[in-house]
Amino acid sequence: ALIQAHPVSPLQPNTVMMGWSDDPARCDSFVEILNSVKLLNKSLILVRDGGLHNVQGKRKIDVWWRGKENGSLMMLLTYLLTLNQEWSDASVRLLRVIQEEAGRKPATEALEQLLEAARVGGEAEVIVSQDGFAEVLHRYSRNASVVLLGFNVPEIGSSSEFQRRFDAMLEGLPTTLLVCSSGEADVLA
Repeated sequence: ALIQAHPVSPLQPNTVMMGWSDDPARCDSFVEILNSVKLLNKSLILVRDGGLHNVQGKRKIDVWWRGKENGSLMMLLTYLLTLNQEWSDASVRLLRVIQEEAGRKPATEALEQLLEAARVGGEAEVIVSQDGFAEVLHRYSRNASVVLLGFNVPEIGSSSEFQRRFDAMLEGLPTTLLVCSSGEADVLA
């Protein structure tokens, strides 16, 4: 009801931000809420608090690019975060995992274009690895200040698996923003 209640005006809320629920007893209702938000065509930002780490006195933002679907909103959020005075000097890394060395150059060029289009000063880093994503994520982002990672809203019947998978993947990471875009944000438009 709260998500649907908004004033009649040209400004309409398009994003819902909520905390990550790690309570197994609540995973079904949590995923039901996520599905309701998705049905209302709103973007989702789930905050999993892992604390804020400073890397040698400087904040570091890691954005994991795994596709345009959620990536544009993650880049917009990164840009907005760096507008904050306390985050204005944070270093930004746009990371992508690929499996073949032959794809490194085109993937790096594409990430650099994304950084430019989003007006985010940062470094594009392409990681060639056969390891699972969770292992690569931990290796590269365990010392970041904040991590942005895309996700898709799971089906209602798979709530326990969704929670287990993300709890395991995010264990030991700093504060992570899980982002699911409704598709309205497009940094390349």
